[in-house]
Amino acid sequence: AFFENNVAPSRYGIKGVNTGFDRVILTYQGKLDTIYVQVPLSIGPGGVIPVRWVSFKGNRTSAGNQLTWTTATEENNSHYEVEHSGNGSTYTKLATVNSPGNSSNLQTYQYLHGIAAPGNHYYRIKQVDRDGNYTYTGVVLIKILEKNSNSITIYPNPAKNTVFIGFENTPPLPYTIQMVSPLGQVLLTKTITQASNQEDLDISKLPKGLYYLHIADDKKRMLFNNKIVVQ
Repeated sequence: AFFENNVAPSRYGIKGVNTGFDRVILTYQGKLDTIYVQVPLSIGPGGVIPVRWVSFKGNRTSAGNQLTWTTATEENNSHYEVEHSGNGSTYTKLATVNSPGNSSNLQTYQYLHGIAAPGNHYYRIKQVDRDGNYTYTGVVLIKILEKNSNSITIYPNPAKNTVFIGFENTPPLPYTIQMVSPLGQVLLTKTITQASNQEDLDISKLPKGLYYLHIADDKKRMLFNNKIVVQ
């Protein structure tokens, strides 16, 4: 969503003078969401602008949290410091990234935070001038959700007459098992109200073909989604 009147609410943890909106990518559990934040305009002594920001974004990757920022121009810039917070208020320095100091061309920088812990990860970049003055970018938030602890397996696949569903940890009750056609038609539904490490699903009345086996909790949150072939 766009912030009204080019002003970002303080609850987003964004401070500074606005130079326009920049896109921040939030990736978690394979899902992608996009928000817009302000990037502050750094004003140095005498009205000199040491850094003109273009973008600052963060992506969740299999290797960790990837941060990327780009500047349009730099003047008397010493370096950048990558800072991280788990609560959005107390930050610690992760790394120092050197810069050319003076540049009239686009400069792109990257830092990989090799972390896999679930939770909120707040990042900001501290821009430090050669005279010791410094400013901050806006804040990028990357959310990593807890992985589903309900390890679910189905067998056999392909299946005939009956498919067995095994649970390492039984999902919260009640939950629903469905067989869904590729067109989205729900052809079979079974509601489970008693805990068990295995459920048997009778598929003998289903025509042969490809289906999707869905398992969802009572709030319709998907716990499992997998292709299955009925023979």
